[in-house]
Amino acid sequence: MKKILIAILPLLAVGFTSCKKDKVDVWRDDSPIIDFKDTRLLKALMEISDRYDGDRTYTAFKDMNGDGKVSEKEAARVQYLDLSGYNIRDFSEITFFSSLEILYCYNNDLRDLDISKNTRLKELNCMGNKLTSLDISKNTTLTSLNCKLNGLTSLDVNGCSSLKKLSCENNDLSRLILSKCAGLEELNCSTNSISTLDVSECTELKSLDCSFNQLTVLDLSNNKYLETVTCNNNDNLENIILYEYADLPQSFLETYKDIISGYIW
Repeated sequence: MKKILIAILPLLAVGFTSCKKDKVDVWRDDSPIIDFKDTRLLKALMEISDRYDGDRTYTAFKDMNGDGKVSEKEAARVQYLDLSGYNIRDFSEITFFSSLEILYCYNNDLRDLDISKNTRLKELNCMGNKLTSLDISKNTTLTSLNCKLNGLTSLDVNGCSSLKKLSCENNDLSRLILSKCAGLEELNCSTNSISTLDVSECTELKSLDCSFNQLTVLDLSNNKYLETVTCNNNDNLENIILYEYADLPQSFLETYKDIISGYIW
């Protein structure tokens, strides 16, 4: 009998261990439930929860306990959100998503977007809304910003040293501040009302589209890595100052040869 027990005990131990491994952790959450001002935002979150893919590089939103609500704990774990095209008007509760690194909220009905608490953001796409202002002073880790097709009158990206791509075309911009943006490589600020554009501190700039503005002078003398420049339909443009050894397409140089200075032909 003892021999039989001795033989069975290891099997029982293995079975017990296997059961422990197969046990699914229960989501425990006693944090407050978020009260959404715009129910369309809550509805959108529940919809994307149904499409949750746990294999994402970034943690997407998941209704962890299936209660149809969003707790502060559930919000705080999210790194990636795509809430585009849901006609959302109020995004106030985005402040609870403090771990967000990627936010897509384009093609909604937003008049305001407060991302001051989302200090880990790397990529923001808020194009196609009704924003008249956008404060990104707290979002110094941004690498890509797309805010085109809004109603912005000014945009200050001062100090966003990680920013590599900025798309702010088709707004009402008369003022664009790009100081301390040494890492910026792509800039599209076309179809605005910009009369002065200072890109002197954007020393890594490779692509610039500033067409359909009100520029009179375009100083690119500090942008020696430029590969493409589009500046057509600036009707009063009188002078383009280039880096002396600029490596720009011959077609561009020929088109604007009468107003180019600084370049060694």
